[in-house]
Amino acid sequence: MQELGITSIIRRKYVHRTTREAAVSDGRIAENKLQRDFKADKPNQNWVTDVTQFRVLEEKLYLSAIKDLWNNEIFSFHISRNNDNPLVLETFR
Repeated sequence: MQELGITSIIRRKYVHRTTREAAVSDGRIAENKLQRDFKADKPNQNWVTDVTQFRVLEEKLYLSAIKDLWNNEIFSFHISRNNDNPLVLETFR
């Protein structure tokens, strides 16, 4: 390739970028109300949620859970094969 002057063309991966203001305004970034203070003085004061991936044999399962920080109790959860919005919305229902 060097003798013939041939070079390869390397295409960069397209990365979609948005401004932080746009992400906040359309709800993709929520306000940090806890400020890393993971304590609560009474029930239903502070809830946190997360989605965790588990591998079971050859399959991936996703667990969405809601936890009350007052007593660290998981009071709602849902398991799905897809990590998507319906998983989280079903957890809230």
